[in-house]
Amino acid sequence: MKTKHVMSSVLAMAIGGFMSLSVAAQSTTPATGTPATNPDPAKTQVQKPAAQVPPKQETTDPRKEEFVKGLNEIQPKVTNYSAKAQESKNAELTTEANKLSSMVNEFRAKVNRWDNTPDAQKDQFYQTLKKEWDGVKAQQAKVEGLWAKSNPGQPQEKKETPKESPDKK
Repeated sequence: MKTKHVMSSVLAMAIGGFMSLSVAAQSTTPATGTPATNPDPAKTQVQKPAAQVPPKQETTDPRKEEFVKGLNEIQPKVTNYSAKAQESKNAELTTEANKLSSMVNEFRAKVNRWDNTPDAQKDQFYQTLKKEWDGVKAQQAKVEGLWAKSNPGQPQEKKETPKESPDKK
C-alpha cells in the first residue's frame, strides 16, 4: 500500500514537472527566451489548424510563354555580345550591343506586365509585343553582323567544350 502511495506521488510530481515545463515553454519566445505576452487567454488553448487552401494554379497563356521562351533563348547571346563589345575597340559594335541589351531588358519588363493586363486588351498587347520582338530580333541580327564583320573567322558564340569527368579516364 505504501508503494502504491509513493508511486502515485512520484507520478503526480513527474506529470506536474512536465506540465510546468510545457507552460514555461509556451510562455517564452524561442529566439530570446523572454516571457511572451499573450493578451488573449483563449489563444493559449490548442487551436485547430486552419483548413489548407490549395494554391491557386495559374494557367499560363501560350502567347506569353512564346515571349518568355524567346527571352530565355536570347539572353545568353545578349550577355555574350555585351561582354565581347566591352572588350572590343569597335565603338559601333559596343553601341549596338548596349542598345540590344536595353531593348531586351525593356521587352522583359513589358512581358512581365502581361498578367496585369486586362483580358480585353491582351490581343492588342500581344500584337504590340510581337512587333517589338521583331525589333529585338532585327537588332540582334545587326549586332551579329557587326561582330562577324569586325572579327572575321572568329565564332560568334563561345562553344564550351564538355569537361570529362575524372572517373572516365
